Amino acid sequence: MESVTLDALDRRLIHALQLDGRLPFSRIAAALGVPERTVARRYHRLRSRLALRVVGLVDGRRTGMLDWVVRVHCAPEAVETLAGLLARREDTSWIAPLVGGTELTCMIRTPPPGDDGRRPFFEQLARTAGVREVGAVCVLRPVAGVGGWAGRMDALDEAEQCLLLPPRAAPVDQVDPTETVPVLSPADGALLRALSQDGRADLGRLAAASGCSESTVRRRIGQLRDAGVLAFEVEIDPALFGYPIEALLWLDVPPA
Repeated sequence: MESVTLDALDRRLIHALQLDGRLPFSRIAAALGVPERTVARRYHRLRSRLALRVVGLVDGRRTGMLDWVVRVHCAPEAVETLAGLLARREDTSWIAPLVGGTELTCMIRTPPPGDDGRRPFFEQLARTAGVREVGAVCVLRPVAGVGGWAGRMDALDEAEQCLLLPPRAAPVDQVDPTETVPVLSPADGALLRALSQDGRADLGRLAAASGCSESTVRRRIGQLRDAGVLAFEVEIDPALFGYPIEALLWLDVPPA
């Protein structure tokens, strides 16, 4: 990846995209007071240098799924191979090898209790060559970080944010267990997979991926967002904001 340094306009653009990853460049430009072509050029520069991308994320709890944080101890020579195997799975949302060379962690999405769909994955992982120990904890609800890391959300003032903020769905940590789980069609699945690769993909590309018309794609994205199923996140290296080291803390605390 080419070296990238963020200036004030880059940070304002990133903040705007975190508010709504599918905002038109024209609307961002109007709020930031710069030409639309400047906003588009800045975004494509960061995207092409692999410094930033917008991705569509599905809240598994709203679709009846469970998220697991998985911690794997393995032989040093197995780490890269195992990371590659996990990265090719559609039910893995992120993988991170840890300092020391014998451990990695990842997020896995599985069916709910009573469905044996999760058992094969954990059994297969435990039997994988080089794996010494597997630990997993189920995510009950997010506590912090919903809506973006606070370190990249301070570039726009309140007035600028008001120009950009869309109507918000219910907070993602307030899921009513009595709510009917939304039924996702095969076309929805294809649409969500395409958005997970590029949250700013145009309607033509999304229509081709899902087999639906552009008007249907536009309407369905709105419905999924309103239901809290779909949200958009900016993926960017924290090192660009002056935080070159990330740490995962595993804490055992009393339930209360």
